[in-house]
Amino acid sequence: MGKYVDGFVLPVKTEKVEDYRKMAQKAGEIWKKLGALEYFEAVGDDLEIEKMVSFRKIAGAAEDETVIFA
Repeated sequence: MGKYVDGFVLPVKTEKVEDYRKMAQKAGEIWKKLGALEYFEAVGDDLEIEKMVSFRKIAGAAEDETVIFA
């Protein structure tokens, strides 16, 4: 069976990233119990790339937010 990825792009207040990280760790444990092989969360760093639609734009992130790819 092939592998696939479910991905979500969502804005999170920059000051709340650590709170989100704690919640995501618990969620990852649950997803793995339910059959996920792996679980990753990625916090945006370099979100503006020339000639590309940015994660910031597609997530509708405000200036005080970063983007999480989960």
